[in-house]
Amino acid sequence: MSPVLPPPRPDERVAVQRCACRTDNLRILPDLERSHHSVVEIASRANRILSQDLSPRARGLVDRMGNLASGMWRQAADSWYRRDRSAAFTLAARDQEMDELRSSLISELASGQMTLPVAMEMTLVARFYQRLADHAVNIAHRVIYLAGSATG
Repeated sequence: MSPVLPPPRPDERVAVQRCACRTDNLRILPDLERSHHSVVEIASRANRILSQDLSPRARGLVDRMGNLASGMWRQAADSWYRRDRSAAFTLAARDQEMDELRSSLISELASGQMTLPVAMEMTLVARFYQRLADHAVNIAHRVIYLAGSATG
């Protein structure tokens, strides 16, 4: 027979909630670290590749990917701060858009209009943008659990 524990006091509930919040903050650290790495890699390649090395379509796709990733991270940060779980569903749709942009960029790079070194570097940039989007979605999914619902 297991012992029956008394219900927690209100001050104990607050302490447990604070501890759970700190634990969840720790759980997003890998996504933050990996995202930082992706941003650094994108920036280092931007220093080596001049815009004239890219086709106009490739420049446009990279610009759209950058804007989308930036917007996704802004939305993920806002959802984390507000504990707004609806952002996870919106970000999942935006992640699909990033996947489509990445596919379009890879197709453009494969068209042969750019030199091989530029195409290789831009393939990595496309992957880094895609990973940024994935990490934003991961953080928004964590908000679902913080907000008290495990659905989604």
